[in-house]
Amino acid sequence: MRILAERLTGQGDWRDVDALAALGTPAADTLLAACVRHANVIVRLRSGKHLADRGAFGALERELLAVLGDPDSEAPIEMTMRFAREYPTSAVRRALLQCAIEGAVHLRAHAAALSLFLAGRAAEPFDWAHRPLFLRFSAENRSVRLAALQDLQRLIGDGAEGPGAS
Repeated sequence: MRILAERLTGQGDWRDVDALAALGTPAADTLLAACVRHANVIVRLRSGKHLADRGAFGALERELLAVLGDPDSEAPIEMTMRFAREYPTSAVRRALLQCAIEGAVHLRAHAAALSLFLAGRAAEPFDWAHRPLFLRFSAENRSVRLAALQDLQRLIGDGAEGPGAS
């Protein structure tokens, strides 16, 4: 436990967080809860996920909203989208659509794709049948992204939540 605490005082990584969660002691749980304020976004996401798995969803939702709303986020695509898929609260769904427009460039297309999937309109979280639409969210020009959002919302239908939703 002491070694994990020392590692997480510094950079730490996801393996340290997983080890804490596996320990399951009160001291480990206290440190795990503190990790949601860590400097490393991966540590924050992973600790939030472990807390959510235990029924405390707030930390993960807050971190997902922060990551999806940050145009400079360096959060990994796979982890971010997997956690958003596993915990698709109404706020996370809205943040995914907002991210498709204003989020970090590397997350935009994936956020749009996951939005379509969560609405039940795509076969998988990144349905290649809709790839041309998703790639429009990577455009530098915001008006191109806004036009893509209108097309995405037409596909989603009545379940659309987020910027520009009626």
